[in-house]
Amino acid sequence: MTMSKPVPTPATLGFDAAQYEEDSVHGVYEAIAPHFSRTRYKPWPLINTFLASLPPGSFGLDTGAGNGKYLPSISAAGCTALALDRSQGLLSIAATMGGVGCVRADICHVPFRAGLFDFAISVAAIHHLSTPERRERAVQALLRSLRAAEEPARFFIYVWAWEQGPESRRKMGSRAGGEVVQDVMVPWVVKPGPGKTKRAKGRRGVEAAEDKSPDQPEEPQEPEDKVYHRYYHLFVEGELRALVQAAGRSEGFALGDEAGKYLRVVSEGWEADNWWIEGEVGLR
Repeated sequence: MTMSKPVPTPATLGFDAAQYEEDSVHGVYEAIAPHFSRTRYKPWPLINTFLASLPPGSFGLDTGAGNGKYLPSISAAGCTALALDRSQGLLSIAATMGGVGCVRADICHVPFRAGLFDFAISVAAIHHLSTPERRERAVQALLRSLRAAEEPARFFIYVWAWEQGPESRRKMGSRAGGEVVQDVMVPWVVKPGPGKTKRAKGRRGVEAAEDKSPDQPEEPQEPEDKVYHRYYHLFVEGELRALVQAAGRSEGFALGDEAGKYLRVVSEGWEADNWWIEGEVGLR
């Protein structure tokens, strides 16, 4: 019997955010890395457009790079990048995609000196952080890694949105008691490989081998799906801009026309159930 398709459910956050993410994000991606990577190979056009607009020779950071699917686009633009992610399984795949190296690290603690990169992208990663403080810390780490000079460094951030279009397949625009539910557990279903089957159960719910006669043939059993649940924070309109600006202020960037180190939002928008923002940092 085929199981019904699991649906997202409201998340119950843990007291220890780092451990909660270890259990509900990092551990899950380690378990599903090969299967996940096979379904995540096509770059988003909007991000490809951003990468193609970079000056050739730019050196960048893909933070939360996953399987490195944007590394070929970066190479095609005549640029190079380092890939950073917490999942060793996904990074082992990213290592085959180009770039100049893969580093296993937390996106809240980018392990490079400040001002090293000409550009940075973070695609579908920051929404896995379970507190506002950790989300701001991740954006701070991204901004800190960019050089602030007369020729600005550029960044692009992409996260899942709470606002979903009429054709959305996510079906996560839930409300509880009239309140918007932004913290959810999203299922990922892994189908069993060849030869993996359900175990037959007896009347008491245990393996039923003792109920069979020795010459009774084995009956084929239907495959059993494995369901993993990943934590997501769904961003609402204006939240990503506010997050970037708060992180910029924390890092000492001016948001107005003052002289010195500045941060500017170049463009932002909603696309296909995601919020995105493009910006730059520089020196006046």
